[in-house]
Amino acid sequence: MSTKKFSKVMLVTLICLAISHTVFAKGDKIKIATQSSPQCIMYATVSAQILEYLGYEASSVLIEGVAAYQLMEQGDVQSFPCAWLPAQQPAWDKYVTTRKTVAPLSLMTDECLYRLAVPKYVADQGVNSLEDLKKYADKFDKKIYTGPQGSGGAKLVDTTMEAYGLDKWQNMGIAFAALITEMHEKYKRKEWFVFSGWSPHWMNHVMELKYLDDPKLIWGKSSTIMNPVPANLEEKMPNVAKFLKQYKVSQGIANDWIYENAFEKREPSELAVEWIKNNIKIVDIWVTGVTDKSGKKSAFTAIRDALRAK
Repeated sequence: MSTKKFSKVMLVTLICLAISHTVFAKGDKIKIATQSSPQCIMYATVSAQILEYLGYEASSVLIEGVAAYQLMEQGDVQSFPCAWLPAQQPAWDKYVTTRKTVAPLSLMTDECLYRLAVPKYVADQGVNSLEDLKKYADKFDKKIYTGPQGSGGAKLVDTTMEAYGLDKWQNMGIAFAALITEMHEKYKRKEWFVFSGWSPHWMNHVMELKYLDDPKLIWGKSSTIMNPVPANLEEKMPNVAKFLKQYKVSQGIANDWIYENAFEKREPSELAVEWIKNNIKIVDIWVTGVTDKSGKKSAFTAIRDALRAK
């Protein structure tokens, strides 16, 4: 081959390598979906921070409703560590069970509660089951408060109203953060209200609640929090997928995060950095067998190096 032809081949090769590297770098950006509840924010923020320590460009993005599943299907979001079931069952069934474009990577937290609740002072007056709501309709002003319209919780409330003969009631859907703030204010005024509550959450520290019995099991026996990902994540980003698969949060840890973030008003990223530093042995379990982005360092070493550099 002549020198001139060899130079042309090398030039084309270098251009192709540059282009492929650019595309790969763009694809390395990791977006972790979260909803507006403090728990979801902290689950996403802590996982994004750990990935940053491993050398990835990672961030959490606020996405409500079923949009997180749609974006995972498109490959625009790599993780949603706050998929409450059965609250999000319709979206789960569509994207995970039927289409199989989203994969059920791991169980984040189990034995959670997500159902309609009333203050204990209301329960003491005879409201202990969803079947009791109709009898006290005027006391509740025929309103049920829940998350934003289109969310899994809002859809469950619609089903509940139909199943328990609450057809003239209103589904008052509002943002999750505003929901709890408003319910807390009502609680302090000793008002009657019913809303979709959940545990773990700081609301259970500041309000004494009764989670209503659900004889028809509209809300399920208990809730779980899953971490779904795009179906091809383990193939495209095996190192990231391994970490996310091992990222499991106990209710105790979740309660601490939620209380510090939502009640003590700690900034999420600041809280995440502090918690990782003070709980490195738990983080070690999450990153066992994981490396940094380059593959040259163990995750153990990469995270400690990053913390020392702070």
